[in-house]
Amino acid sequence: MDIKKIIAINLRRIRSLRDLTQDELAEKCELSKSMIGRIESCTVSASLNTLEIICIVLDIRPFELFIENEDIKKIQSHDTKKLKEDIKDFLNGYGIGDLP
Repeated sequence: MDIKKIIAINLRRIRSLRDLTQDELAEKCELSKSMIGRIESCTVSASLNTLEIICIVLDIRPFELFIENEDIKKIQSHDTKKLKEDIKDFLNGYGIGDLP
């Protein structure tokens, strides 16, 4: 999927979860409503600076704007113990010590 589309979907989803309108998010970010609308409709590529501001305002980590929906479902449904084991295996595969 196109990265602009992924960002648009996630921005709209997270903004809605925070119960914010485009106007409200734009005001908090000191951006125009049309900028938020253009990002959500994939008609503009937001700068990293703009994405950083949006992440700060929404209180999210930047990767949350870039992760695809299928991956979100996997993360949400993944057993914590299994996830820790998978991360441990991944790190060990690269010779990066154990997790506590």
